[in-house]
Amino acid sequence: MKPSALIRTAIIVSATALTTYASAAVLQVNSSGILTGAKNVLVQGKLYNVSFAEGSCISTFTGCDGNSDFTFSNLTSVIAAGDALLNQVFIDNGSNQFNSQTDKIFGCTNTAFCYTFIPYLSNGPASTIFGMAYTANFSSAFLSQFPGENDKVTLSPFQKDIDLANYDVYNFAKFELANTVPEPTSIALMGVAFAGLAFSRRRKS
Repeated sequence: MKPSALIRTAIIVSATALTTYASAAVLQVNSSGILTGAKNVLVQGKLYNVSFAEGSCISTFTGCDGNSDFTFSNLTSVIAAGDALLNQVFIDNGSNQFNSQTDKIFGCTNTAFCYTFIPYLSNGPASTIFGMAYTANFSSAFLSQFPGENDKVTLSPFQKDIDLANYDVYNFAKFELANTVPEPTSIALMGVAFAGLAFSRRRKS
């Protein structure tokens, strides 16, 4: 293979590896088959790790009394995060049926639907959160009975001190920026590209 062809091949392989790494969410499922979160969820061009939690907003989000307590701080980003949950995490894929079986999502034991809250805007120390997005994930059994409904992202106020552990249809999604350092396989493929470049330079000299 000519050096120029080797370089092109190496660059394509490396780019493919990095694209695959950046676009595929990895679902976190415990030994009981319950979805507890996901890694590498793509939201507006950035990768996030998400975990599902119960408890109150106060206990889950460092007091829940300031916008800095939340990962997302505006309407556009929190809706994008909710859409990412629906399209990348609450999905049916092989043995994982987290769109069809909502009781397989941590914090939700109801077989009809699961509402996952993502707070993004606080009105201060008062009891009500000013801005809260939630993903409404309906089971296939529920949708067969109510075909007019669909999975969606909705905005709603919510009381900060309500303990979601007391309800079978609610949980929180906690988003954190992911560590975007490539995995070993990606690093190895990138090495192929750099080796090709070095080979080319040696041949030219």
